[in-house]
Amino acid sequence: TRRAKLRLVGAGDSVDGDKPGAPASSCGSSVRGYQNGRCYAATGCIYGGRLGPLGLAVVQPRSRGAQVFTYRELERATDGFGEGNVLGRGAYGVVFRGRLGDGTPAAIKRLQLDPRRQGEREFRVEVDLLSRMHSPHLVGLLGYCADQSHRLLVFEFMPNGSLKGHLHPVIPAVDVAAGEQRDARPTLDWQTRLGIALDCARALEFLHEHTSPAVIHRDFNCSNVLLDHNYRARVSDFGTAKVGSNKANGQVVTRVLGTTGYLAPEYASTGKLTTKSDVYSYGVVLLELLTGRVPVDTQRPPGQHVLVSWVSAQLTTLFSSVPFIMWFVLAT
Repeated sequence: TRRAKLRLVGAGDSVDGDKPGAPASSCGSSVRGYQNGRCYAATGCIYGGRLGPLGLAVVQPRSRGAQVFTYRELERATDGFGEGNVLGRGAYGVVFRGRLGDGTPAAIKRLQLDPRRQGEREFRVEVDLLSRMHSPHLVGLLGYCADQSHRLLVFEFMPNGSLKGHLHPVIPAVDVAAGEQRDARPTLDWQTRLGIALDCARALEFLHEHTSPAVIHRDFNCSNVLLDHNYRARVSDFGTAKVGSNKANGQVVTRVLGTTGYLAPEYASTGKLTTKSDVYSYGVVLLELLTGRVPVDTQRPPGQHVLVSWVSAQLTTLFSSVPFIMWFVLAT
């Protein structure tokens, strides 16, 4: 199988989507080091002679690397991108269930290249990041396709789908009318929910603490948390990720991107992005795991539309009505 050698980044190209002029460098330099669980920037790359747009590397000697697929290979793997193989639809493309030539099950994301080339940016960032970062808490990149105008990403297949599908299932109208629930999934028990919360925390710890500079996901939500056959959680969808600053506050000023209900207020209002923005989003996912509610639900009574605000009000009322000594007893 061919290794990833495709040149995707030219000198001065903007792949970040926020700031033009990604730096270029000659290939061949070695990784600076991997010590005490932290990864340090490398000057080598996966782009056939150009530094990857994020300047980040994680040493993982046993990784086989991303494979390069042709469009025809992935078309065969998905039965011609048939509707029966659709796993989900996103802002920049459709994800299909597929089986590669060697029998490996895969999730194949076919990106739509819009006039602003946002799909192209997502493709480049995901290939660069996931080819360099390897963690059991991230969905692995098996390969990609950049055949003419086609842009596809090939990921590990997560048989239990997204966390959103379990917390907020949508039953097709035809099934409801027939009184059937063919797509109904078992309710997650508390032990499983706790495990998912811990897996997500470990994924963000890896991104924030074990890469240098830190990687900020920027769109962490329950749709991007996928579950394997044992309901272990892995984080996916790094198309809008940003590399943080090495400055003391780790702050990056950028465009505001993300999903409504998960955005940290300070990031939404100022565009100043830090790893704490991901932590806020993680807190929203925790509340979803605890309550089963969606982050924003305008169908609920006034005062309950926004999950974070509703929970904050509930806690304020509870703290004000229960003596501190009772809270101490309950906590211990």
